[in-house]
Amino acid sequence: MKIRLFRKIQGIGIILPIAFMVFNCGAPATIRNVVVILADDHARHVSGLYGNPIIQTPNIDKLAIEGITFHNAYCNAPICSASRQSLLTGKYPHATGVNLLFTPFPDEGNITIAEHLRLYNYKTAIIGKTHWNN
Repeated sequence: MKIRLFRKIQGIGIILPIAFMVFNCGAPATIRNVVVILADDHARHVSGLYGNPIIQTPNIDKLAIEGITFHNAYCNAPICSASRQSLLTGKYPHATGVNLLFTPFPDEGNITIAEHLRLYNYKTAIIGKTHWNN
């Protein structure tokens, strides 16, 4: 019983921040686009948006200017697979079951942001390197 309650609370912890980003508070609910970009070994200081005078990233800059940027963030794991699964589920890496580079992502017990968004009639996709390993 406690585990089920925890999972429900954990799911709410993922969906609430997304809901605030997607829907305007006080206005009629409108569907917004949500794009999550995760790049390996990509520090913010290598983007024009964050002040790099040499590297030009006009497309990333435009996405950021028209959307939401984060100035204080951290990575949940030093390994890309575990970090990706952590971001997409809202769980710590050990709670997703992925803690090594080639550990398969177990579908059972893991609900992703995409699965939550589908409940609100979003069409979802994942493009590029995922390291689901299964």
